[in-house]
Amino acid sequence: MISLLKLEDDIDFWRRPDQINRFADLMITPNNSQHVIHYLSIRNIDYEILIDNVRTLVQNERDQMVKIQKRLEMLRSDQTDITAEFWQSFQRFDAVENLMNYLQNKYPNLVEKINFGKSFEGRELNLLRIGANSNDKKPVVFIEGGIHAREWISTAFVTHFANQLLLGYNNQEANIKTLMETFDFYIVPLLNPDGYEHTHTKYRLWRKTRSTQASGSCIGADPNRNFGYEWGGEGTSTNPCSEIYPGKKPFSEPEVKAETDYIMKNLAGRALVYVAVHSYGQYLLYPWGWTNKPTPDNDRLNSMAKVATDAMAKRYESKYIYGMSTTVLYAASGAGDDWAYGEASIPYSYTLELRDKGSYGFQLPPEQIIPTSEEAGDDFWQQPTSINDYNAKIMITQRNRVKVFKYLQNRQIQFKILHSNVETLIENERNELIESDRLFQSLKADFKDGNKSEAIVGFWIKYHRYKDIDKFMNALSKNSDNLVKKFILGKSFERKPIYSICIGNSSNSRKPVIYIQGGIHAREWISPAVVTYFAQQLVNGVRNSNPSVIKLMNTFDFYITPVLNVDGYEYTHEKNRLWRKTRSTNWQSFFRRGCRGVDANRNYDYDWAAKGISANPCSETYAGDKAFSEPETRAEAEFLLKKLGKRVQVYIAVHSYGQLWLYPWGNVRKDSPYVEKLSAKAKIATDALYQRYKTRFKYGNSAEILYAASGAGDDWAHGKASIPYVYTVELRDRGDYGFLLPPNQIQQSGEEITDAFMAMFLAIKWLRSFSQSMYQLGYVFSGIIIAWISDQYGRKFALQISIAFELLGGLLLILSPSIHLYTLARLILGFGDSGRGMCLYMLLMETVGTRRRSDVIMGCNFGWIVGYLLLPIIAYILHNYVLVQLLATMGMTVMAVFWLPYLPESPRWLIANEKYERAKSILQKACKRNNRVEEFEYKFESLKNKATKLITTGKTVEEHEQQQSDGEKFMTLWSMVTHKKYCMMTLILWFSFFVNGFIYHGFSLNVEIIGGNVFINFALAGLVEIPSVVISLIGMRYIGRKAFIISTIVSAAFCYATIATFRILWANLSDNDIMLVSLSMLGKMFIFATFNAIYIHAGEIFPTKLRQSGVSSCSISARAGSTIAPFVKDLVS
Repeated sequence: MISLLKLEDDIDFWRRPDQINRFADLMITPNNSQHVIHYLSIRNIDYEILIDNVRTLVQNERDQMVKIQKRLEMLRSDQTDITAEFWQSFQRFDAVENLMNYLQNKYPNLVEKINFGKSFEGRELNLLRIGANSNDKKPVVFIEGGIHAREWISTAFVTHFANQLLLGYNNQEANIKTLMETFDFYIVPLLNPDGYEHTHTKYRLWRKTRSTQASGSCIGADPNRNFGYEWGGEGTSTNPCSEIYPGKKPFSEPEVKAETDYIMKNLAGRALVYVAVHSYGQYLLYPWGWTNKPTPDNDRLNSMAKVATDAMAKRYESKYIYGMSTTVLYAASGAGDDWAYGEASIPYSYTLELRDKGSYGFQLPPEQIIPTSEEAGDDFWQQPTSINDYNAKIMITQRNRVKVFKYLQNRQIQFKILHSNVETLIENERNELIESDRLFQSLKADFKDGNKSEAIVGFWIKYHRYKDIDKFMNALSKNSDNLVKKFILGKSFERKPIYSICIGNSSNSRKPVIYIQGGIHAREWISPAVVTYFAQQLVNGVRNSNPSVIKLMNTFDFYITPVLNVDGYEYTHEKNRLWRKTRSTNWQSFFRRGCRGVDANRNYDYDWAAKGISANPCSETYAGDKAFSEPETRAEAEFLLKKLGKRVQVYIAVHSYGQLWLYPWGNVRKDSPYVEKLSAKAKIATDALYQRYKTRFKYGNSAEILYAASGAGDDWAHGKASIPYVYTVELRDRGDYGFLLPPNQIQQSGEEITDAFMAMFLAIKWLRSFSQSMYQLGYVFSGIIIAWISDQYGRKFALQISIAFELLGGLLLILSPSIHLYTLARLILGFGDSGRGMCLYMLLMETVGTRRRSDVIMGCNFGWIVGYLLLPIIAYILHNYVLVQLLATMGMTVMAVFWLPYLPESPRWLIANEKYERAKSILQKACKRNNRVEEFEYKFESLKNKATKLITTGKTVEEHEQQQSDGEKFMTLWSMVTHKKYCMMTLILWFSFFVNGFIYHGFSLNVEIIGGNVFINFALAGLVEIPSVVISLIGMRYIGRKAFIISTIVSAAFCYATIATFRILWANLSDNDIMLVSLSMLGKMFIFATFNAIYIHAGEIFPTKLRQSGVSSCSISARAGSTIAPFVKDLVS
């Protein structure tokens, strides 16, 4: 490519190859085509011809414009509504001028046409000022179009946008009305009119201006390389004939000079936004373009760009890429957006590259003008209002007060004084604390005595010192009947103990964990107050038998750290109320007062010290000299990783203020792979929070909603500790009091956050059960669909479809980025699993003779048991469901490739469907392998004749042999319900299957409810199926199907009824009591034996043509029970 770049004067690069692994678009002449193609081919550089003949495309474009020219004659008259068809075609310079005049005349109070100079060839340079009640104080949005001559869509979009502003305001559209009243829009439709006209009359793909250069033979300069900021650097050429020649000096082009002079003279300090509109590529770019180093405002520019591109994608799903110019596109010095940001100090400067991505390039068809303008216009409806909403709250010293006010006023930045004296606010808070402390003292006796009902009365009428929070945890632990356990998480820098509590109603060491952290920032007193309030509500809920609380306590253990930054928290009570950091020492702290400590929420080892931090030890956001330098963050991380490990499902860091519910990532402005489930749960929480006091919390990605910050606890928890649900909650308020929230708001804040936590945690708990139910629902659908396919088209074909769905479900589970796709994948997997199992069962039933049928089927069950036993071992070793599922999917793939092709169709199904030749071939092979070839032909013909007679008469073998005389018609599935002889038997079977499915899967999917180690429990549940198979073999052979089914189901019922009785009589009985565990396993053994027998019994009742449909109807009944089985554990409460 470097060699090709040397031929740049002979090759027109529409999109330059300035980055590795980035496509380049180039236009070559017929003379160079063979050379370029040969060059690319010998270097194995892939290429694609997008436009075979640009000349033909240009001619087609001209022909199309001529055809509609007659319809556009109205544009020449001021008496006609020229906007009616203005954007049906690309317009000439005169038509654009005519439109500007028309808009000014039609909207005299909103539009002013302003001349700001002349082009090189003497054409007027005009802009439109559009705004409601325009004045010299309003902030300005400046939009530049048509700087590159061949980019016709740029001028079309800019004029369309101007018209939409006016129409929207005239129609009282709320968002446009707000924009027009907030901003003045200065819109330049055509900055390069000379080049633009040249593209219409001479050369369609001309890019530059039309000024004469010193070389004489080469005309024009690239105006977007002619701005006087880093002029003549990278991305330009010193050759005057080049497309990217920047001119002989900065601002050499009169068009560029006129525009920049006007901005600096008339809009300096007012211009808030600058957008240069170009084509093509579908990009939204921001500075810098001359260097790959980001601007100081990179995060802010990036955030607004995302807002804009998201808006543009909504209408026509056009994807625009956003980012820094040099990173996303290529380096270009002397560009307009860099000048606007770097020289004119316009804070939001962008280059918008419109449609398309290369199919038409600069020759976008006219029919795309309006769609392009509509989607790009959506960008502007979002972006300026988002900018206008970008508020910051700062505290300044009296010494800096005048200087800051003057800075803001000079830049027309509106501000509001929330608190004129923070010291007064702190003093008022201290007085309130004294009053509330007097009230609290009257309750302290009860507190010391550990009175269960009164221990915490009045605790949340004030903010407490750490020693009182410690006493609160002692009282909670002492009076909770072992529900609460207090322990030391670690020690602070000043060697103070960091206390935490565990709230849980069992000794199950495998229960999922919800971890809540409070008080990491010292001055955020409301955080420990709300965290302790929630802990108390959990305990109260258990005492009062609150069903929702009990459901949560049966599912999760809660680990709560009320104050992580103990040293800093105490320091805010003793010295500096607004201290934020820890109290550790560093080298600066020995020389400068106030330079102690580290921002603990920038000290975690995930993208540590990258952004949103300071390297200055005196800064509020100092991240420390290394990750986990602070003993507080290190202690928490070690506890979560080493003690709790993969049990932690939820991590919540409670902060203040801002009323925000944030989720990762915070270090970069992009979403977590699990953004859908994080967002869904955040919405549930904020909706629940709103119900009580109508407090509105905003939720979303941390970096986008708040600001980017590396090394935060939530990012570490999600990225390093692999905790799926991670949130940072910023409590009340939105700035009226900030960190000094009055104590009278503690209780309300605690109540609404408790509502939010409960709703979110219950939703997370329910989703675990729901995904299991969706798996069982897949079984139901499979029982209907696969059964019909199997009976109509064969067992093997149905088996192939089932395995295909099984593989698809497995792959979706592995790749699913969201909980919604995960749940769908479980449904698909269940569909495939059920179909595979039922088809293989039918093949066994129809291939093995009645004498050995039960033995073979029972023997095959040992394969199921081996897999059942291996699963907890594999899960324990891998400890990652994606890897476990990957292993299972690989096994299924091997089976599909190496085993399935050799599996024969069911001979019985083939004969029943009169496919005798295929059946004969399969049976003949089987006879040869078993040395039973004698008299095969005679026996097969006899079987064929018998089958033909049966098919003709519509009777089963047994019916035919018994020669029943009552003239019954062939039995269908419906007749089994309606016919008096079979109705009771069918209903009993369906009920038996439902009960078996509910009990078997209710136990298998919820082994954790019996306590102990979940892996061992799962393995034990598999082991008991071995004796179950043995007793099934013996029982069915010697006492018969019916008697065996009755005896095993009664035995299972006895085991589970005994457990229920013991639970009622001895409520305090431990979950993992040996007697309860033994009875549970015994019941599982009997119910599995019933399942084995009942499937064989059902399969022997139905005739061949309807056997799978009949058995599947029973299976559907079983799966109805299985579908509700995952919620069995919820019945405990």
